[in-house]
Amino acid sequence: MIRFFKYFLESIFIYTFFLIAKILGLNISRKLFSLIFFKIGPFIKSKKIIEENLFRAFGDIDDNHKINII
Repeated sequence: MIRFFKYFLESIFIYTFFLIAKILGLNISRKLFSLIFFKIGPFIKSKKIIEENLFRAFGDIDDNHKINII
């Protein structure tokens, strides 16, 4: 039951994004959502998962290069 409620809220959230994008138009909505997700993205992404994926892709890389990618 909780999973259904969670999925329902997520779908409403996504549909709201689509509705806003439709109203604003392509260029304005692209700029708006890129700004929003650029600001929210670091809080959503798990740093541990990012580091594991970088290790799988590149093997051992130095910390400076890893920070630049993240």
